[in-house]
Amino acid sequence: NQLMKEESLTYTDGVATFNVPQGFKGQIYVQAYDNVSNTSGLKTTQAYVIDDVKPTITLEQGKKTSYKDADGYPLYTSPITVSVTMSDEGAGLKEIKLTQDSEKKGMSTEETGWKDFAPKGWNIVQTDRNLVTQIKKSVSFDEDNNKISVKATATDRANNALEDVKYGYFSIDMTAPVVNINFREDNDDDMYYNQDRIADITIK
Repeated sequence: NQLMKEESLTYTDGVATFNVPQGFKGQIYVQAYDNVSNTSGLKTTQAYVIDDVKPTITLEQGKKTSYKDADGYPLYTSPITVSVTMSDEGAGLKEIKLTQDSEKKGMSTEETGWKDFAPKGWNIVQTDRNLVTQIKKSVSFDEDNNKISVKATATDRANNALEDVKYGYFSIDMTAPVVNINFREDNDDDMYYNQDRIADITIK
C-alpha cells in the first residue's frame, strides 16, 4: 500500500523543518515556491528509511538425536547441515558475520558486506528495491568433530545490530569402532591347545 501526504511548510532564515515519523519507509519530495509562484520543481532524497529495529537471525537444523558426547552435548552419527537465515525488513541488511568453531578445526570467521552476499554463497531470498532484506545459507559438517558451533551477527543499513546468535555446541561421530584380536605367540604349531592362551584385544 502506498500513502502520500502533502504538507505546506513555512521557513525561517532559509530553513524549513518537518517531522518524519518512526518507521517511515519511502521517498520525500520537496518543491519550493517564491513570492510570485516560480517553482523549483520536485526534488527527492530517493529512498528514506527510519529504522531502530535490529535484524533477525535464525539458525536451525532438522535432525534429532538421543546420544550425548562426553561433555553432554548432542552427538550425531551422520552429517549435519545448519541453515542460517538473516532478515531485516526495515533498512535492509548491510553486513553480516558468520563464525564456525570446533575442536579439530578451530575458529574461522567470514565477514561479508551486502554487495558480496551472492558471490560469497548467500542465497538472496528477498529484496526491496535496492535493499537486501533476507538472505540464507547452509553450513555443512560432514566429518567427525567435537564441540561444533555456528555463530552469526547481522547489521542493517541504519547500523542496528544483532550480535552473536549461536547454534551449538554439538559433536559428530560417524566412525565405527575397530576391534583387533591378537593371540600371543606360543610353541604350538596347530590350532588345538590343552591349556589357556592369552589374547590381546584392542578397540579403537
